[in-house]
Amino acid sequence: MDFTDNKGEAVASGNGLGNADRANALRRTQHAVRAAITAVTLVNPQSTEELSKREQSARDFTHSVQGRIVIALHQYLYSQGVFVLRSDLSKALAQPEQQQFLARLADEFEITNRAVRLAADIGSISLAEKQKAMTALYEIEAKCADAHGDRRALEGAAVSLQKSIRAWPGQPRFIGLAILAFIGCGALYARSYPFGLTLLAIAVLLGASRLRAFERSKREVLARIIQANGQFESLVTDEISERPVFSKGEDRAKVKATALGVISAITATTALIFGVQRGAADVSHSARQQAAANSSGQSAPAATLRANEPMPAFEWLIGKAPSAVVDDPRFRAAFSRVGPKEWRRISERLDVSDASGIQLKNGFYFAEGCKAHFCGSDIAAFAIDASTGKGDVLYRTTFDQPLGKSITRTFSWANMPSSATPLAPWAALNNM
Repeated sequence: MDFTDNKGEAVASGNGLGNADRANALRRTQHAVRAAITAVTLVNPQSTEELSKREQSARDFTHSVQGRIVIALHQYLYSQGVFVLRSDLSKALAQPEQQQFLARLADEFEITNRAVRLAADIGSISLAEKQKAMTALYEIEAKCADAHGDRRALEGAAVSLQKSIRAWPGQPRFIGLAILAFIGCGALYARSYPFGLTLLAIAVLLGASRLRAFERSKREVLARIIQANGQFESLVTDEISERPVFSKGEDRAKVKATALGVISAITATTALIFGVQRGAADVSHSARQQAAANSSGQSAPAATLRANEPMPAFEWLIGKAPSAVVDDPRFRAAFSRVGPKEWRRISERLDVSDASGIQLKNGFYFAEGCKAHFCGSDIAAFAIDASTGKGDVLYRTTFDQPLGKSITRTFSWANMPSSATPLAPWAALNNM
């Protein structure tokens, strides 16, 4: 009996240890998740005007660290098939399937979070603490890169889906053609039959052509949307943020075109009848007068094209941080019509960037960044054509943080719209 009791006590004791281990492991995991969420929760002070230089320096350092952590974790989640916008990054990190990976980064998160707390509480960080925080940041970036999955194409699929949805054609406008048709009816009433019939025929043919082009464009874009959505579906494993949604809206192009045709036909018939009844005038004479009046215009001379001057090479940019080259005259020369005030805003939004720096991407030198303190709202990116040396730049500034109201500015060359550069998918991904 004693043996049984002792055995029972031993078993109970073993179960107690197992439960304690599990409880400790759960607490460690929960702590790691909280530390990760804290690491990507950027501190946005209401005002920095009263900060001393030491406090401002400490705050800038911690925001730079936090901004790079956000970029590293965002790229990692995309590679795992998790579709999430940066504004919903905390929700993604709180998911149970991310706990095991975040537990591996718990110590590094604790070090960077301690630096953030020091900057917020006492307004300064020692050199030793900065070195620890940077070492921890390098380790976070390395572990995130090593843990990248095989679904990195999800980011491109999301951008492709967003671009396809935004490419849905707008309904054709028939107001100009209606005016042209009524002018033709007026010409018929004035017994200028060739001119009137020509205008009516042009209005009808252009209307039919616009309607056919609209229907063809709808079919093509819808096919691209279905294809892009299928690719997105094949890569995504979890949707924390809502994917780009397609909504056709009310399509009344056919109804408008039919109504325009019927009204034009009735009006033209009425104008013909009343024109014939007016009689007496020589129809052919009137037509010749109208033709002579129409042929009296002068054609405008053609504009002379000017060849673009060659731009310098930009291979020296590769791998450098945007903040390191933003004041270089060679770099600034690549962009068109950017004033000093606008350039200062662009420079501020390239202060924090990815550790990889400027990269050659599809024939463009490309990089993105964000403003210290405001990586979630004030961002910028640029793309320089490697073959011409011309560059486009785009940035967003938020003037009302609580309401999220912002303005987007783009500076591009006339013969190189930003839609033809890597800025287009980047802007779509950031809802710009």
